[in-house]
Amino acid sequence: MARPVGGGTVDQLGHPLDALALGISRLVRAAEQGHSGPITDLEPGNAAVLESMWRAVDTTPRDWLRSARQAVDFHLRNAAAIHGALERHFGVKLAFQNCCKIAAFTPAAVDGPVYRKFISPRAQILNQSTELRNC
Repeated sequence: MARPVGGGTVDQLGHPLDALALGISRLVRAAEQGHSGPITDLEPGNAAVLESMWRAVDTTPRDWLRSARQAVDFHLRNAAAIHGALERHFGVKLAFQNCCKIAAFTPAAVDGPVYRKFISPRAQILNQSTELRNC
């Protein structure tokens, strides 16, 4: 049986770092207040924890394809959340052309002639720049 770790199991989360905890830091507190100092001023205990974390990250095999997929997924989820929040807040339907033009339609206008023309493949092509940029 997998042992529980931070809301999941080792099998789900991967092997955790040894129990590490950063203590209260005068350097971090000063940085939060806009007064940054050199990392060498970090307290020895916190510096040791940070060093352990850096070592763990540096020795972890990289899966760049997985990282790229996760980055795209993260971006798409955030974009969809912001899109939905704006539509709900303003009571409109947002429509895009090649991500370069945006229009807001009232719910009653959705599927009307202006909306259909705006989202049509022809309008998408006509809106594309001559450089065929990927915006």
